[in-house]
Formats: sequence, C-alpha cells, structure tokens
Amino acid sequence: MSKFEVLLLQPNVSGRGTSGIDKEYTEEALRDSVDSLTGKPVQLGQPAVREADSIVGEVVDAEYVEGEGVQCTVSVEDDRVATLLEGGAASLAPKLFHEKLQECKDKQTISEIEFDAVFTTGMPTEQVGDTNAV
Repeated sequence: MSKFEVLLLQPNVSGRGTSGIDKEYTEEALRDSVDSLTGKPVQLGQPAVREADSIVGEVVDAEYVEGEGVQCTVSVEDDRVATLLEGGAASLAPKLFHEKLQECKDKQTISEIEFDAVFTTGMPTEQVGDTNAV
C-alpha cells in the first residue's frame, strides 16, 4: 500500500474538466463539501459505471486548507497505479456532483458540490494541484 497527499481542488480557479463547461468552485462550496470526501474510492480512470476492479484505493482523510483548497490523503493498493503516481505519469482528480449547469460560453461558479470519488488521470485541469507520495 502507498499513500499520497493530494491538493484535489483549488477554489476560484476556472477550468473545463471532463464536462467541457468552464467552471470554478467557491471557497464556501469546497469547505462545506470536504466531509463528503473521506472514505470515497480511488478509481482507475473515470468510468461511467464504477466496477469493483476499477477501485484501486480509498480517501483516508480530507480537509479544507485556507488559501489552498481541498487536500486529502489517499491509500493506493495497486502497485502499478502507485508507480504511475510516484513518477508523475498520472495524477489524481475529483469526481463530483454539482448543480446542473447551462451550456454557455461564460464561466459558471459552483456553489454546492458533493464528492463521489477520486480518479486517476493523465491530464488534470488547472483546478487540480499536485499529487505527492508520503
């Protein structure tokens, strides 16, 4: 088992993510949602349906750090995934739910979220910080 500390989501930084909609998360939304992150799975990629073999770890701790954003500690059970994270070939990003957004060209501010999982990605957005082994 390997552990990693992750700056998972930063406030007031806009980015498109997998939805393609330009959005940013408020400090209040991140602070209020951080409790929904602990115990969530770490999964390989972002599958539409979570299957047991896609789960490679778990979020063991999460907190909101003023001026930085949502930080969490994850344990990763899969040695191959841990090696990718340690080498910088993959990062961790949040999978979350938020209010329905309109498709438009303007940036949209998200005021309520709930974390669903953390997933591996090779292309994190600007909103996602570093993944570091501990």
